Amino acid sequence: MTIARLERLPKIIKEIEQLSSYLDDVDNNGPPRFSAIVKTAAKFPYALHNITITGENHTIVEAWQNTLSRNKSEYAEINSFIQSINDEQIRAILRYKYHDGLTWQAIAMKIGFRDWRTPKKNIEKFLSMHVNAP
Repeated sequence: MTIARLERLPKIIKEIEQLSSYLDDVDNNGPPRFSAIVKTAAKFPYALHNITITGENHTIVEAWQNTLSRNKSEYAEINSFIQSINDEQIRAILRYKYHDGLTWQAIAMKIGFRDWRTPKKNIEKFLSMHVNAP
């Protein structure tokens, strides 16, 4: 586990939510259709007109499914790393920081520290001892 992978966790969660939403929409409405293009006439008066293109794009749906699968497996791996930590406070700080995306100040307030640097120092010390360098 690297620090860079931990820092990607909020982005992975957001992308899982987005792709799940897209795929739910595909289940309800069918594959995406690219249908509206605005074009100008080749000669004067250059009026705008719409061209409609119809067709289903199954390739993008497959790409979404592959990306969703990769993200879910990476999420599970990172989450199992966090859950395997014995120290409850470190586990909570990691969850707040990398899962919930809270600031150090918000984490300090939730945990009960007076200074935002305390949880940050605790995590930096833990990660320097337990996590591979990026």
